[in-house]
Amino acid sequence: MKPKTIILTIVVIVSAIFAYEFLYGNSTTQTEVTYKTLSVHYGSLSNSISSTGTIEPISTVDVGTQVSGKIEKVYVTYNDKVKKGRLLAELDKTALLSALKDEENSLKAAQVEYDYQNKIYSRAKELFEGKFTADTDLETAKYNLDNALIKLERARLSYKKAEDNLSYASIFSPIDGMVLSVTVEEGQTVAASLSSPTLFTIVNDLSSMEVVAAVDEADIGSVKEGQKADFTVDAYPDDSFSGTVSQIRIEPTVSSNVVTYDVIVKVSNGEGKLLPGMTASLNIYTLTKNNILTVPIKALELTPPVSELPGPPPGPGPGPGVNTEMAPKKNTDNSDHVWIRYNGSIFPRPVCTGESDGDNIEITDGLAVGDTVIVSMSAGTGQLSTNHTSSGSAEKSPFMPTPPGRKN
Repeated sequence: MKPKTIILTIVVIVSAIFAYEFLYGNSTTQTEVTYKTLSVHYGSLSNSISSTGTIEPISTVDVGTQVSGKIEKVYVTYNDKVKKGRLLAELDKTALLSALKDEENSLKAAQVEYDYQNKIYSRAKELFEGKFTADTDLETAKYNLDNALIKLERARLSYKKAEDNLSYASIFSPIDGMVLSVTVEEGQTVAASLSSPTLFTIVNDLSSMEVVAAVDEADIGSVKEGQKADFTVDAYPDDSFSGTVSQIRIEPTVSSNVVTYDVIVKVSNGEGKLLPGMTASLNIYTLTKNNILTVPIKALELTPPVSELPGPPPGPGPGPGVNTEMAPKKNTDNSDHVWIRYNGSIFPRPVCTGESDGDNIEITDGLAVGDTVIVSMSAGTGQLSTNHTSSGSAEKSPFMPTPPGRKN
């Protein structure tokens, strides 16, 4: 064979090889899609909002004085437990006793004057009835008697006021509780004006407390009475405390153009760890659901790379762990659906959804415990496969064509 013929033959063979690779080489390499699945099971959903608040006693009473004077004796101090009616402090009673004595004398004088005018009136009335005196004398006697009665009543009120003022000099606890603060000392002078000065602050019961939390206006719409909450305080960073929303106050608080509303959370303080004024970092659970079927939200957003959906698989019904009430079928409307793995293939399954926590969503109908749901997919090169988390195996997709010369 001539050298030119040999070279020409080699060129033709090489060209044929390159042409074959160009035409069929790409068709032998397919996109491999790996599906990640999970088995449907019962779970829970939870949504919460965060806030900060201040721990306060549920009931606080400010004890003051209604009279002015010098504090003569203080009988309690901080953290003392007191019973209702216990003597807390006494004012100097010298001036008050003197005032009471003056009012007592005034009352006696008014009583004497009234008795005298009453006798005169009685005598004038007898004379008038016997026609021994004019009616003007009777009217004058009646006038003097009425004035004496008014003075007597006024004297009685003044005496009662002086008596009350003397009683106010002894300051008693109005409730059972604990002394939270003492703002006076012995020898100090207090002046009672339009507003009674606070001498003591008493909390009713520290075994129950409340957290006053400031909730942003964007979140207040999801807060309801009865919702659960938990919080931590800096004093016990490893402890978590729980409570219940008891009140939502509709009066807004505006600070630097930020609107917040006070939410009251009642908490138990049986161990006495929580103290008034502590700052609480709070989570209010606006959604809590347990023992419900859930799937990741991304399972509803999944779209497998197929052009046509297969029909229901032939053969016997679904095996163990598959929802027999809803066999795999095509999704014929725009309702929510997930993709399930069944007998090595994948199929759409219409579902009804409920609440969501942002990551997972409640399935109210369409799935049962044990159904295998596709939650994500990833594409590579090579043979198409579907893997699932329970076994980690890869299977050939029933939707992809095979390359030339390869059986389906």
